[in-house]
Amino acid sequence: MGYNIAEVEYDKPKRKKGRTSSSFYRLYDVAMLGIVNNSKLPLRLSIFAGSIIGIMSLFVAFAYLIYKLVFWSSFQLGQAPLVIGLFFFAAVQLFFIGIIGEYIGAIYTQVKKRPLVIEKERINF
Repeated sequence: MGYNIAEVEYDKPKRKKGRTSSSFYRLYDVAMLGIVNNSKLPLRLSIFAGSIIGIMSLFVAFAYLIYKLVFWSSFQLGQAPLVIGLFFFAAVQLFFIGIIGEYIGAIYTQVKKRPLVIEKERINF
């Protein structure tokens, strides 16, 4: 955020005995909360992935159309149009879920009630 950071170095002693009380689920939960609470990257990756998959499915659909027009008499019907349509509409859904997530993320950052400024020092208080 632009303010100075102080680092305190220390040596962590080895665990003498026993095992951690944290399960895999708890560690995963802490990691996901760290990613979701401090970053909009997953939301933006959703929009990016939806765009890329949608563009790729349109290119595949166009290539399929050209191939069908060129080889009209020997072309066999198959599931390609269904799969292309499925991927395209899944990409559209992923894109719009990312956009809705961006809105929710913006609301979440406003609701956090973080201070607008960070005090470096207080004088006369």
